[in-house]
Amino acid sequence: MSSNFLSRYIRLRAPRLRLFNGCSPTEITISNCFGEDELSPSAPRDTRNPTIGKSLPNYSTCILDENLKPVAVGFPGEICVSGLVVAQGFVDRDELTTAKFPPDPYGPGRLYRTGDKASFFLMAASSSLAVSPKGAGLV
Repeated sequence: MSSNFLSRYIRLRAPRLRLFNGCSPTEITISNCFGEDELSPSAPRDTRNPTIGKSLPNYSTCILDENLKPVAVGFPGEICVSGLVVAQGFVDRDELTTAKFPPDPYGPGRLYRTGDKASFFLMAASSSLAVSPKGAGLV
């Protein structure tokens, strides 16, 4: 979701219009995160950063450093996704597969390193984690 789009949405001042955003890397099938954006009038808090919600069932979405270690809340890292629906790698691209789909250090299967930078923020009203994108670098 671009900042230009968010600016136009805010200018609408439409309290009954709700804004949702999500994260959908091709390598993990469809969507792994979904949630109401915090700029939406009925959302639990306000922020200038669009969020992608929380993980959907059968996915784990984490923010990790370059060594695949979790970063502290509010600190930037890379969005990494794991779960049964994550692909095993790229066809005929072994080197890229090794880099982007390492073994999951926290569970069975593989982890997908999206290349997207983000930070986790605690959302007090819902007790869930929101991911705020800070840039992209998708393959």
